[in-house]
Amino acid sequence: MPQRRGRDRDERQGQLMPRCFLFVPATDSKRLARAHERGAGAIILDLEDTVPPDAKDAARACVGAAAAGLTAAGARVWVRINGAGFGAAEDLAALAGGAIEGVVAPKIACADDALAVAQLLREAERAAGVDPGRTQLIALIESARGVLDAPAIAATPDVSALAFGSEDFAADIGAAADEEALDLPVRQLVLAAAAARKRAYAAPVSIAEYRDLDRYRAGLRKARRIGAAGVFCIHPAQVEVANDVFRPSAAELERARAVLAAWEEALHQGKAVTALNGLMIDAPVAARARSLLGEA
Repeated sequence: MPQRRGRDRDERQGQLMPRCFLFVPATDSKRLARAHERGAGAIILDLEDTVPPDAKDAARACVGAAAAGLTAAGARVWVRINGAGFGAAEDLAALAGGAIEGVVAPKIACADDALAVAQLLREAERAAGVDPGRTQLIALIESARGVLDAPAIAATPDVSALAFGSEDFAADIGAAADEEALDLPVRQLVLAAAAARKRAYAAPVSIAEYRDLDRYRAGLRKARRIGAAGVFCIHPAQVEVANDVFRPSAAELERARAVLAAWEEALHQGKAVTALNGLMIDAPVAARARSLLGEA
């Protein structure tokens, strides 16, 4: 069976994957109360980095109710679990059967890591009486090894998308989390995801510097130009920027409609190529226009 394109509707959920995810600590009741108002395409309840080790059990105990509340408020909910061997199994046991759409698995460094988490996820689904495969899985790549093995990770059947952890990656290679260090790995993740017909959530900019929104916007614009589908955000201020950058503009949509109209007219005339305002239009150009309209 051919793999579906990452930008098509997800068959398990019947809707497009979000463009923008917002992290919220699973134990932060104040931020959780307003998370659904921030405009993100989905909320990621975090059980990993933002939760201290001695609060992991408390976070697992409350994450189900938090997910149910956000879902009732109209939000799409994902959860970032801990790594395999560091509490992932316990996290998943607390989640399966709940009101979550998917799981973000951190520190994925190779295809075997992705397979291990996928197996834990499916076992948790079966234990909870949930149809295996209902819960999606995003592989969060945060190391040089993970970037180099990104094609194999993306090809893992249970992986729905790839995401890039800019801060951990920069620490892993001993570099600053800036465009110069992040540009190449972001491109590699985008290509790996595209080859597997899946999405990449990545940008060549630090996710931690949430006050410099001009720099953040520039990084996201570049990410979109090179094929990224969206990003993860750690602060509500980043959400508006991400939505603005990754949402097709009115001008883009108007141009896409004109391209498709010209293409359909050419097909009607028995032509395989046509032109519009200096742009040659053939099947690939029409396909990009159709994809853009599908995103909208």
